Amino acid sequence: MFKKALRYRNPQADGEVNMTPMLDIVFIMLIFFIVTTSFEQEAAVDIQPLRSSQTDANEESQVKSIELLSNGLVEMDGQTLSMTQIAARLGVWKINKAQPAVVIVVSSEAPTHSLVALNDQVRLADIDNIKVAVARN
Repeated sequence: MFKKALRYRNPQADGEVNMTPMLDIVFIMLIFFIVTTSFEQEAAVDIQPLRSSQTDANEESQVKSIELLSNGLVEMDGQTLSMTQIAARLGVWKINKAQPAVVIVVSSEAPTHSLVALNDQVRLADIDNIKVAVARN
């Protein structure tokens, strides 16, 4: 008797799931997330490598050398300075300079975040001509 009931089952009564409404919702959500996503340009540090070239004495007076040590400390004019002192010192130094430039001499073991912070401090002093050189050990 049980076998007869299974043999005459209605094929329409099977539990089929209609996927069309779910696909509609997925596409609507996809469109929503694409439209509301804001694409932002990553900020990058513009680093220009120092080229070894002949410079005259007038040009050398326009250049300030800053050394970034392997432990993240900064040396300028033989003094160890904190990052917060760099912008003020460079602001005083560049007063009578026509085209001030800064050369950052970086130790190969110096942390990258220190280089970025130092670059930011130089830009705070309103100096855009920044060159980077790797210190020879």
